[in-house]
Order: sequence, then C-alpha cells, then structure tokens
Amino acid sequence: MNTRFLSLILSLFYLSGCSSFLNLFKNEPNYKLKPTVEKQHYCFKRNKLNIAHQNKDIVKTFEKIHLNISKKYRFSFSEKAVLWSLLQLAFSPNNTSPSSRFQVILGNKESYKIFDFNKKDPRLKLNQTFLDGLQMILKSSRSKRSLRQILSIAQNEFPLDVEVDDTLARFIQNNRAQLQKSRYTRKAFFKAKNPLQPGETFRRLNFDKLNKLIKKTNHRSQQAPLFQIELPSEITQGSEVDCNMDLNLYARSIYLLDKGKKNNNIFALYTDSGEFFIGITTLSPNWKPLYNNYLISSEQVSKPQPICILKNEFNKKAVVISFKDRDPGQHIFHLLQYGLTSARENNEFFEFIKYPRHQFLLSPPRLTFESSRGSTKQLQSLLKLNFPVYNASSLAEVWVFNQMGSSSLITDDRNHTYQSCHIN
Repeated sequence: MNTRFLSLILSLFYLSGCSSFLNLFKNEPNYKLKPTVEKQHYCFKRNKLNIAHQNKDIVKTFEKIHLNISKKYRFSFSEKAVLWSLLQLAFSPNNTSPSSRFQVILGNKESYKIFDFNKKDPRLKLNQTFLDGLQMILKSSRSKRSLRQILSIAQNEFPLDVEVDDTLARFIQNNRAQLQKSRYTRKAFFKAKNPLQPGETFRRLNFDKLNKLIKKTNHRSQQAPLFQIELPSEITQGSEVDCNMDLNLYARSIYLLDKGKKNNNIFALYTDSGEFFIGITTLSPNWKPLYNNYLISSEQVSKPQPICILKNEFNKKAVVISFKDRDPGQHIFHLLQYGLTSARENNEFFEFIKYPRHQFLLSPPRLTFESSRGSTKQLQSLLKLNFPVYNASSLAEVWVFNQMGSSSLITDDRNHTYQSCHIN
C-alpha cells in the first residue's frame, strides 16, 4: 500500500509535461528564495588554476603548495590533481582515508572519464581504494611520475601541522570513545584527554610511510558504467543525460535510501583552458587501526554518490553531482524534471540549485520539504495532498561543473564552499 500511495503521489510529476506539482516550484508569483550572495558560488574572474573545497584553509594551503612546486617541478594537470587529493588525507581524515570509496570525474573540453574506485567492483579487486585509485589515474593519464614519487613530494612540501576545522572537531567530539581506543588517533586528536577544538592543530601523517600500502597492479582503470536517463522530449529539448546510477528507478517509485547521511569530502581543481578534476571520497568508519597512523579505515561503501553528465545538442557538457543526503539521487532527478537541461549560463544553473527541495522517505512514507526556501502557498499546496509533510532546514548539496561556455564550478548556497578565485 505504501508503494502504491507513493506511486500515486509521484504520478503528479508527469501531468502537463512538467506537472502541476512541479509548477508549485516554477510558476509561483510570490516566490522568494533564501537570500544569497551569488559571487560566492561561482567565479566571475578567471584563474589559470582554480581550487575548490568546503574548507577555506585547505584551499589557501594548496595555493601556497602549488606556487612552491611550480618553481621546482613541471607537473602535469593529473599530477597536480593527485597531489591535491593527497592533501585531503592530512586535512580531512574524518572522511578521507586510504580505503575510502573514491569517485573521480576527470576531463577537458573534448572528453571526460568517470572512475569509481571501490571495494565492491569485482573488476578492480581493490583494498586501498583511494591510493590504488590515485595510482590508476596516473597510469590512465600516462604520467611520468609514480605515486611513490608524488608521495615523497607531499612529504617535503606539505605543512607539518594541520589546523582543525569545525567539521573535523565535530567528528572528533561525536566519536571520541572510538578514537580514544587507538593510541595513534588518541595522540593526534586529543590534548590532555580533551578533543581538539577548532583552531587547534595536530601533527600530520608521514606520507613516506604510505608507500607500504602501495601494491603494483596490472589492473587497468575501469570507467564507471553509465545509464541514460529517460525524460520527456519537451523537457530535454535535444539534450542527453547519462548518470552513474539508474535514476529512472525514481519514476517507478523505487528509492535508494541510506539509513543515514554518509561522510563525504568533495574537492575540485580546474583550469581556464578547460581541464578539470572533481574527487569525492565517502567513508564508513570501521575503527580498525590503520598502519600506525591516525587515518581511519573504512568499511565497504555500497552506493556511489550520483553523478550525471548533461550534453546539449552541440555536445557541450555540464557535470551535476549531489551528495550529503540519505538519497542524493532524488534531488538530481527532481532538477531534471524541473528542466535542468535547459540551463546554459552559470546563473541559470545556480537558480535551479537554489530551488526549495523535497524528498520522499519510507517507513513510514512521508515527504520532507525545505519550507524556509519556499512560499506559504507552496507549503499549503503540499499539505493538501493529505500526505505527511515535514520541514527540513537543508536537503543535500548539489554542484554543477559547467562547460557550456567558459569552465565554471557552481556550488550550493546551502553550505560554504571556497574557490581560490574568491579568496585571492
């Protein structure tokens, strides 16, 4: 009965093309969005190399590292991406470890590749998914440097002390009992038995010691499988959408819900010439000691974060990523139903990202809605559906990497994301 009822509710999405339900979010005359400062969410000026992360300090740190290495070495773009990824191990140990699930979108104006380095894929047979993934990226791009060489450069060039940010401080506080069991995490994350607070520092790991985890592999990097999303022609208008998950399942009321939100870390690097790298790590701690350092080992993460590639009629592309939610794929699916494929300019993508979001949940069936972003009329219309509706302060985050014109990363206003084009 629950599935039938949800199917009935979802059928509202397909009336009159985009549906009367979706028109609540598109044709509302008194529609008021949460105030935002748009300049914080995509770049108006162009940098030769732009760095993006939700921790401002790590962006500034890598800018300094990049300036230093540029004087000493000739790094390819993929080598810079690997070095940038290694910095995550030092600054974001709460969601990045050698065994994290590691998703990568790597490309340029002409082509792209999507990788998903995980323990579940029998083709890969990976254990240290993050490090093995970095090694495969270097091989795929025919790098002249090995991962061992870049680890050595990281050891020499990365700062010795890491400042704790709010996210890491919360992680330490919420998991203090588990972290105190290992002498390595206890030494790194506690001072006189007290969890480190934002602004305090700890000594980073020795990157040379990670060489012990690197194993020679003959496996070729396998790209993640893609599914073409079926949408009405009046919505796509000649565009195509390919995703790393079958989002068509949502049209049949099949939801891909996790029990809780995953620990995600998302970080990006792109150039004014169109080269780009976006990395996503997902960690599910199993709390086993990890090779004599403070890094946290991860269980197998069964589900990837959804990634979709939008291609318009001129083969121009945009990458859409959703994360930090129990079912982040729902939000991309809804944006596609709203007409996301019609967007071309950065401000158009940003308007879609700002839309108030809703999400269907099961056991019991209910709908959550960002009521603070919508209008009173929208909320009243949802309540008339005779379906339980609950308020959500924030649902998921969505990033768009737009290559319809000049390469630009458009980030969500639901959280702070810092790009080096903003903080220089």
